[in-house]
Amino acid sequence: MMPENIWLNVHLKEDTATREKLAADVTARIVAQGRLHQAFLACRSVATAAARRADPRIQICNMERQANTRQYVDETIAAGSSFIQLLGGKTVDPAHTRLLKQKRVRINYCCANDASKVASLFRAGVEFPLVDRLGPMLSVADDLGVARLKPVYRSRLKRKGLKTPRFPAVSRQPAGTRVRVTDLGAVAEAIKRMAFKITRVGEAAGREAARRLGVDFGIVDLSLAPTPLVGDSVAEVLHAIGLEQVGVPGSTAALMLLTDAVKKGGAMAATQVGGLSGAFIPVSEDGGMVDAARRGDLTLDKLEALTSICSVG
Repeated sequence: MMPENIWLNVHLKEDTATREKLAADVTARIVAQGRLHQAFLACRSVATAAARRADPRIQICNMERQANTRQYVDETIAAGSSFIQLLGGKTVDPAHTRLLKQKRVRINYCCANDASKVASLFRAGVEFPLVDRLGPMLSVADDLGVARLKPVYRSRLKRKGLKTPRFPAVSRQPAGTRVRVTDLGAVAEAIKRMAFKITRVGEAAGREAARRLGVDFGIVDLSLAPTPLVGDSVAEVLHAIGLEQVGVPGSTAALMLLTDAVKKGGAMAATQVGGLSGAFIPVSEDGGMVDAARRGDLTLDKLEALTSICSVG
């Protein structure tokens, strides 16, 4: 009954006598249920080693010497953990969260139920504050523009001939707009308008920089270039405009719509357009593409098909 695209935080209650067996057994259950892409074990080093022996693909939240310090951050990165769970303090150091995101470590924080503290944590780069008062804290996230998840469900039965339905439980709209994702024409127009605004500001900034440096202004490259940071994913943009997941049928068409709209909107705002002026979708640099590849939705064949629209990178 759990959606395919939410994180499952499996916190092991470790007993010295049984923790290695427990870690191995839970890992085996996660693998058997096809949840490796979304489940992670929150555990300490001994249980981590046992879990990785059972299956090296298991994702880990480092709970060894848990704190809110640079030492804990460095140890988590060195351990190759996928998650960290910061603990204590009124907020966290943004320098720590930037480093963690650069190393592709997702950031939990325990625990917060005060609205102002949760807002401070989000602003400092925490992705998943652990809360008890869900309703009020969702309002905080909404006020800060944190997009709500669109759950995706899939049958896990394996009987021969059984279809595997995938459907969104709720609708989601592109960030910053009020267009309906069922109206692709309206989606394209919204992207054009946003591309126009961003390009106009970008060219103005570029011309001012050129003036201060005493050089000629060149061109504006309209390319969409992702980074591993949360919020910098082309895959997430495609998801927002209607794709269930990147890699499913319709991915190439959605990428074409996005690229075409960005080029048209940007070209109207810039005096000189050049460069690639397309979209980069490198799996090594786009967090959403990484997630899609881990789920098995994004394959080499699909990436090859996407090159008909833009550069994979």
